[in-house]
Amino acid sequence: MVVADWREKLALSPASVMLLTLLFIVLTQGAAVYTLLQQPWTGLRLEPDTASGFVRVVAVDPGSPADGNIPVSVILTSLTVADEKIPLTSNLFMYAFLQQNYRTYEISLNHQVNINQGLVSGKLLTLTDQNNQQYVLIPQRQTPLHSIPVYFWVFLATFSIIPLLSAFVWSYKPNTRGVAFLFFAGVGCYGFHFVGTLNFAKEFFFDRQITEFLLIVELVFLNIYIPSIFTLMSLYPHKLFPYKFLVVFLALHSFYSVNFYFSWFALPEYYLALQSVVPFGFGLIASQIQVKRSLHDPIERTVSRIIQLSMTLPFVPIILLHILPIAFGQEPWLNKNFAQILGGTSFIGLAIGILRFRLFEVEYWWFKSWLWLLGGCVVVLVDLLLIGLLNTPQLYALGLSVVLTGFLYFPLRQWLLGKWMPLENQSLQDFLALFSTSLAAADSSEAFEQGWQALLQARFAPQHLTRQVATLTQPQLEGNGLSLRVPALTSAAVYQLSGKQMASRLFNKADVKTVTALLDIARMARNASDAREQAVREERERLLHDLNATVGAKLRRLADDLPEAEHREATEDALQALDATVKLSLQADPFSLQAHLQAWQVEIAHRTAAAAVQLDWQVDDGLQQGELSSKQALELTQFLREAVTNALKHAQPSRLTVRFAREAGSLQVSISNDGKIQPPDTWQAGTGMSGMAARMRTLHGEWHIQHLAPQGYVRLDALIPLLRYE
Repeated sequence: MVVADWREKLALSPASVMLLTLLFIVLTQGAAVYTLLQQPWTGLRLEPDTASGFVRVVAVDPGSPADGNIPVSVILTSLTVADEKIPLTSNLFMYAFLQQNYRTYEISLNHQVNINQGLVSGKLLTLTDQNNQQYVLIPQRQTPLHSIPVYFWVFLATFSIIPLLSAFVWSYKPNTRGVAFLFFAGVGCYGFHFVGTLNFAKEFFFDRQITEFLLIVELVFLNIYIPSIFTLMSLYPHKLFPYKFLVVFLALHSFYSVNFYFSWFALPEYYLALQSVVPFGFGLIASQIQVKRSLHDPIERTVSRIIQLSMTLPFVPIILLHILPIAFGQEPWLNKNFAQILGGTSFIGLAIGILRFRLFEVEYWWFKSWLWLLGGCVVVLVDLLLIGLLNTPQLYALGLSVVLTGFLYFPLRQWLLGKWMPLENQSLQDFLALFSTSLAAADSSEAFEQGWQALLQARFAPQHLTRQVATLTQPQLEGNGLSLRVPALTSAAVYQLSGKQMASRLFNKADVKTVTALLDIARMARNASDAREQAVREERERLLHDLNATVGAKLRRLADDLPEAEHREATEDALQALDATVKLSLQADPFSLQAHLQAWQVEIAHRTAAAAVQLDWQVDDGLQQGELSSKQALELTQFLREAVTNALKHAQPSRLTVRFAREAGSLQVSISNDGKIQPPDTWQAGTGMSGMAARMRTLHGEWHIQHLAPQGYVRLDALIPLLRYE
């Protein structure tokens, strides 16, 4: 409780975190500008020239002591002040952590201090180029503000985004595991690149105190930056290693930096190469473990892939094309300014992964980015092989590597796209065949709806597909792509698809576009089918009305003219059948089973009373909620009528029992009588029995007749599926 109280007291609001971060940035940048303004000014902008081993003049500030005195692009080899000649080798302008070891750095530092003292003294400086031509100038004691290079301001502004972005993520999700380490990494990255930018913006060199202070600051921020990134990758989204392991990693990493400065032990050289490559390798292993741990959660897996990609895409080119060439004494293929900015872009991906912002768009680009990285690595590898093994000139090697890559990489890329890319990110051409076949087979609104649901299932293979009562006009994503809501073809229902490809992927915008197009086609097909059904229904209604008006009138006149009562009764039965057929055929809505049970009871009771037969009518409880379609109602009515007619006509019973019961989702009908009992296999097949069999086939039901001689009756049993039962 006490610890919780202290946490609440020490907790900072999101605005406070952002304000403190901004204050830190302003103070550090103010100190950097002040330091630059206090340096002597010659107006020269120098860069190391690897080919010559000296420095090249890349720019001269207008109005400076060197303006009009030293031309641009000249290579300077030495600087002489007070009769002391100091060589201007390219190693002097190399960052401290890029030196082979601290001993070589100390030699460079002594030369830097001597040059700085000569500049500060205000004495004449003599600069010598490769042709032994000398240039004399007197530096000004302070640097004017306008002479600070533009890239200094651009880089500071760019790198300021990193801690601000990290602070925003921390303040937005303060309780997320490992998110604090993103903030520490952002501060460390800013501090590391801030010192590098300050060193890059100076003309020559600072004095010893400032140089060593900046080196210590740079090492401190580097030891915050790299371990924090590794810790973040080890904790988010899953905790992979115990905290003790992370503490040991931090201690070893920091010890290596401290030993670089104090040189206690003889350790492997090339500080930055080992200090960055080894943790980067461990980070890649951790990121791959995170991906494997998240296989059953599409959101967590996408987050892991974003973090993995955020570290891989920037730092693989930086290590291969910048750090390693410098470590082996070669000219880097990647400019240091671009390398710094490229490294900072990793925080954008880390922030997206932690905030889980629009994850549904990341999965597709994750795969594309790996293909892009693969293509770049193939070009570099082929180029190195041509130069190193075949001694091909660089110009020809570059051209041949591009040509060979075209034959190797692009077929491989197409094969990978066809094998690993999800079906929904490819063309719909193959799927449209199944789509059109499914819709063409639908002959009713229910069939269209069932077909639409089956198509969604086949297209996306969701882990869960549920139908909900809701109103939705267009498909939409939910839960960062975890679910996709799709309107049903009816207006009052929505399908909720969760866990695409059996929870192995996230839904994305491409899925929304795809399902929107399919939905439009399905709606057009259903509307066309509805219009066709409406036309057929209207024509059927007209024909049925004409049939009832003509045939019914003739049957009525025939019944009135027939002399025999039996014939008149048969004609009346035909009239009832015709009237029921017309009425039931014209109604499209489902019929209540309860209402039909009452109508059947009235009709059968009337017929048994006329035949002097006792009726035993039995209906089990719970049959009130059943429904029949118009076709079921018509066929079942005729089936019961023919069954009762056969019993009354041929068996001449004294008692007729009709029983209705429920069996699962079906209606069970039993009709028995105690009349003349003969085995069913001796019955003569006629139109009555064949008609009843045909109707049962239409109802998709089952029926059979039992001769129960010991009990003294014959029983007909039928089982008919109901349209709906609740």
